[in-house]
Amino acid sequence: MIRRVGKSADIIILHDPDLLVAAAGLGNKDGRIVWDVHEDTAAAIGMREWVPPVLRRPLRWLIQMAEHLAEKRFSLLLAEHSYAERFRRPHPVIPNSNWVPESPPEPPGDTRVVYLGSITTPRGGREMIEVARAAPELQVTLIGPADATMEPELEAAHASGVLTWLGFVPNDEATQMLDGALAGLALLHDQPNYAHSLPTKIAEYLAHGVPVITTPNHSSAELVQASGGGFVVGFGDVEATVAALRDLARDEEQRRALAESGYRYVEANVNWHHDAAEFVETIRNLAFTRPH
Repeated sequence: MIRRVGKSADIIILHDPDLLVAAAGLGNKDGRIVWDVHEDTAAAIGMREWVPPVLRRPLRWLIQMAEHLAEKRFSLLLAEHSYAERFRRPHPVIPNSNWVPESPPEPPGDTRVVYLGSITTPRGGREMIEVARAAPELQVTLIGPADATMEPELEAAHASGVLTWLGFVPNDEATQMLDGALAGLALLHDQPNYAHSLPTKIAEYLAHGVPVITTPNHSSAELVQASGGGFVVGFGDVEATVAALRDLARDEEQRRALAESGYRYVEANVNWHHDAAEFVETIRNLAFTRPH
């Protein structure tokens, strides 16, 4: 694809680090390649169940070497300031912002709990099923594809009426399903890749006026606390999660206050309407400067 269209492009943006391998042999006749770094790839290896434990350390080392080679070969654009320490040179940072509605969404309701995103064990898949079982008075709706490990458990929970699992839904439709929910779940496990990467789902919940319940990964907890938009519960603490949900369900004034505070914060600080201009200017500058 890059060989076919690259000669007519000024900039080619790659998000998936796997694609860097495919692009490594391209010559200078193709457009300038920009790697948009959206995760800590080396840290994420530890969460891949298909990777044997004995291979995880050497794979992390290989990925770190590949990142240094990519830094020499391509231009980089970082989605988090914390990613800068992985690289040897400074690179522009464009935060992983969200498309925030221009006016506050409808107030949160008192029964519907949502999750938006890929569903895996490290992302709290099993905890969300347990939450749904422990609080049958709430309507737990999970939106997003599941990996092979979680799929049978979700299918069983959905079939028995414990929760509703919708599977993959296009993002523009999925985000509309957030409006009016009691709370949004982000029960990520204690993993290095989650510690410094802002989960987009938390900002999406806040942007849609939905209070958040998250775990104490640094970036997640920092956003929830700074925004005043939800609660932080312990890793794997289903009981605390259920208690927080029931507290929100009982207290309309509290959930409205959390929803408004969270929306106002992301509208001012995590908003693509504000960051888009900087992204365009950064890409324009890369297009008109020589590669390193």
